[in-house]
Amino acid sequence: MTLLAIGAIGISLLSLVANLLWINGVSFGRQAMLLFDVDQEKSLATWWAIVTLSVLSVVTWFVGQIRGFESNKERFAWYALAAGFLFLSIDEACMLHERIGGKIELEGSLTYARWIILWVPLAVLCGGVVLWMLWRMSSRMVIGLIIGAVVFLTGAVGTEIVNSQNRYAAATSDRSALEAYDFEETQPLEITGKENYAYIAGTALEEFLEMLGVVIWFGVILGVHHEFQTRSKAPRSGRPRLADE
Repeated sequence: MTLLAIGAIGISLLSLVANLLWINGVSFGRQAMLLFDVDQEKSLATWWAIVTLSVLSVVTWFVGQIRGFESNKERFAWYALAAGFLFLSIDEACMLHERIGGKIELEGSLTYARWIILWVPLAVLCGGVVLWMLWRMSSRMVIGLIIGAVVFLTGAVGTEIVNSQNRYAAATSDRSALEAYDFEETQPLEITGKENYAYIAGTALEEFLEMLGVVIWFGVILGVHHEFQTRSKAPRSGRPRLADE
């Protein structure tokens, strides 16, 4: 758990420093940014997210197998939880939320976060059903999973919305500045709105909160395993015997 937390902090700081070097024109800044940036599809940060979520999925499945199930509903909910973590790892690798959610037509300050219109309701619905099924098994575990989800979604959704607004404002300002100078576009020009300190800091915070949410989920699942192991090793009290028996 400590190593996971250190990894999350370290990757976030590396991404922040690399982006600051890049935006300030340091010679090796671009190479560092491409390697460590949490906003890049092929980077150390993306690899970390894929690996940790995949491992979390496997750990969740194994803990469920070791613990056992009292009903088919409980079995389904536990496996669905493991599948949910696996889906998040696949999403990190393939950027499904952006590729599918990005098909939604939306203009304005939320144009860069329009995927939330589709994916957030689905996540709340599916997650709510699974957690409801698991509540009878362990309310403490469900509360822990919810806390992790709140932290994760604060980054994935809350900070993403703020980033989209900052990015849209920066891109609009850049376009207005070019139009004011009668800029003649001779080749395709990509204005991303990412080249500013607000977006860089927001992205680092977004990914850190997502990684912190995963750390919390690890703690919850491993805590369930530890509790089960402790109970299974505890001596069972039998029927008291009389002295003359």
